[in-house]
Amino acid sequence: MPYVQDDDGSRQAEFHVAPTRPRLSMGELIILNEKLA
Repeated sequence: MPYVQDDDGSRQAEFHVAPTRPRLSMGELIILNEKLA
C-alpha cells in the first residue's frame, strides 16, 4: 500500500490522508496516485 509523508513527518496510509487534507485538490490527488502507481 502506498504511503505519503505527512506534514508532521508521520507516515499514513494514502486513503487515510486524503480525506483529512482538504488543501489537496482532486487533480493533485490524481497526480499523486499516478506517481505512486
